[in-house]
Amino acid sequence: MLPAERDNGASQADLADRIDRLRETLFRSGKTVYVFVDPLLQDPFDRDALSVGGQPAHAVDVPNWGIAPKEYPYFVALDSSLDRLLDHSCVLAFDQALGNADVRSLCGWFASDLPAVQLKRLFAAQMRRTAGSGPWMFRFFDPRVMRHLPAVFAGQGAVAGVEQWWFVDHRGQTQAVQGIHEPTAAIPINAEQQLKLDRIGVLNQAFSQWRESAEPPRDAFARLDQAAAKAQALGFSIEDEADCVAFMLHRCLVHARIEEHPHVAGWIAAMRSKEANYVDLAAQSDERLWADIESGHWTAGKQGARHG
Repeated sequence: MLPAERDNGASQADLADRIDRLRETLFRSGKTVYVFVDPLLQDPFDRDALSVGGQPAHAVDVPNWGIAPKEYPYFVALDSSLDRLLDHSCVLAFDQALGNADVRSLCGWFASDLPAVQLKRLFAAQMRRTAGSGPWMFRFFDPRVMRHLPAVFAGQGAVAGVEQWWFVDHRGQTQAVQGIHEPTAAIPINAEQQLKLDRIGVLNQAFSQWRESAEPPRDAFARLDQAAAKAQALGFSIEDEADCVAFMLHRCLVHARIEEHPHVAGWIAAMRSKEANYVDLAAQSDERLWADIESGHWTAGKQGARHG
């Protein structure tokens, strides 16, 4: 649920205005509009009732992932811009986003004129991926993943088979991701994009921890991604999430070149040699050392001479 402020008239009016603006945007293309749901932890709709009412749920088949068929993600076509399912889905999406819910079952909306059976195949192909030695599931539809896709697929469409995909971000704002509205196969992922996708988990963790102390700036994800990329270059493993998240936050909140400080360089060397964890060494350090790192005075000798 949203905070109690939702109960006052201004908040109700603001919500209604947001829904109306989204309604107008969704149906502007004239294509069929769908709502996409991930029922893995919680199904917000009564699918049997929807089917009886002429709105069947189109489940995306993802066998062999340890997911029961009733837990497969699905999408439902909206009858019109006045469909009550649209209003209901909007309220759920805003509740889950602004309430910072662990469950984001209402994933968003998309427009397409491709047959539902073709969309199911395209989505399933986009979800089933292979990287390195084994398969993995690309949960592109989760808003916490979707918010990173424009940066991953810069200049390209991020979702196959749709014109656009709309979702509600962590600030309660409606965002749109460009799709590739053609009956093509799944969008290919190159090595650089794979690295960026691999970092999404630690990006989200670091962002959540940042939010616990202060509201992150609008460029927070870009800064965190740069820090994560630097961590990988220094030998951090994305699998060691605690070390990665700690380093990323230190680079964003303490000093932008923290890895160059002699003590921190020692922590990183110990982490690389498996002698200790970066996060533990950092936690054991006293306030004087952190003040020294934050001051940045130790960079003076690293700047190089300037002439002219």
